[in-house]
Amino acid sequence: MRNFRLEAELKIAATAAGCLESAIDDFELDVIDHRITSAAEIPAWIEKAKEQFPHRFAIQSDYDAEMCQRAFVFKNLTAEMQLYKAVGEQRFNELKALYANGVPASEKKKLKLNGSADHKDNPWLGETNPKTGRYTDATITKQMSLVRAVGPEKAAAIAAAVGSRLGDLYAPGFKGVR
Repeated sequence: MRNFRLEAELKIAATAAGCLESAIDDFELDVIDHRITSAAEIPAWIEKAKEQFPHRFAIQSDYDAEMCQRAFVFKNLTAEMQLYKAVGEQRFNELKALYANGVPASEKKKLKLNGSADHKDNPWLGETNPKTGRYTDATITKQMSLVRAVGPEKAAAIAAAVGSRLGDLYAPGFKGVR
């Protein structure tokens, strides 16, 4: 006989622990297969599942990485909401911390942002004042023109390709006084 209440409690706990929406039904099968038999076992089972079944909690595809990029790098609130619903509060906060400084190096390869692309025309690699590290007025004008031409989301992707973000006044890697 199925224990629907235990299944529901386990699904809620798994979602709170950051389980992917696509993997939530796997926890239902854990109850059906008698891997877990009581509500008291839920916290221990969640931790065990993180070790034994990491695919239930991990970013699975380039689509997921692109959603994180839209949510955290491009500051798209709709993408943030979709990601939150898909991965749960805990995993959402982990991903938010991971993407706090732009696209992580491990994800740039997946998104083909730092491969062998030619960035010679990228305005976020434009002229800077060598003393302050600040972009010159001409470079900022080129950046704004590009934003108007292609839109903020595509312009943010172009900026992220060289480690910068829209609105940055200083070149990537500058460590001087701001």
